Amino acid sequence: MPSFGSKESPSLKKMDYNNNNNNARYGGGSKFSMGHIVGDPFSLATIGIALAGWLIAFVSSIIADIGGEYPNYSWWALAYMFCVIIGIIVATGFDAIHTYHVAIVGFLAAGMVFTTSSVNSLIYWSNGSKEAAAAGFILMSMVSSPPDS
Repeated sequence: MPSFGSKESPSLKKMDYNNNNNNARYGGGSKFSMGHIVGDPFSLATIGIALAGWLIAFVSSIIADIGGEYPNYSWWALAYMFCVIIGIIVATGFDAIHTYHVAIVGFLAAGMVFTTSSVNSLIYWSNGSKEAAAAGFILMSMVSSPPDS
């Protein structure tokens, strides 16, 4: 058995992305491919719904903020979820979901808290733009529930 940290260590080979090891469990290829997103109906639908929900919440939030007071917390939730959605697109495109699944679940769990709190602060207003923003946050909440890993 090779010693820890030697060149023959199996742990180091798992992390080497340039040795033509295309094992998807350990990071697979090093090129971004939209085929990983488009080829998987679940990933395509989830990312599509998340982007649609974010866009609805973003545009409605701008309109609601122009029209009156708007909770600052919801802006933070929008920025956070934008970063999470982009991160999931990148991880899926690089076929690195299995490598980062624990971090993704943690980020999605935090995002679920942020989006549901934003829904709670926006849904009870009689302003249509705030209710539309709440609908966008509801869509993001639906796709933020962490999947079974």
